[in-house]
Amino acid sequence: MPFTDPTGYAIIHQKVDAAETKESIPVIFDTDAFLPIVMDPASETMWERFEDLHQTKNTVFFGSLTDQALELYR
Repeated sequence: MPFTDPTGYAIIHQKVDAAETKESIPVIFDTDAFLPIVMDPASETMWERFEDLHQTKNTVFFGSLTDQALELYR
């Protein structure tokens, strides 16, 4: 999934396993975010981009959950 500000991509991985009980369903939900750029590892900008990616990953992850799903973790 493309995103902007900064321009990059997010990938969502989902997996649902067979339920061991009727009360729960095992779900794996993982998000990855990346920028297609080349950068000097000593650059201060690199740390800013890492923070941008962290925010984007959280936006994608939490934006993918319903309010009902979020309530399970409160």
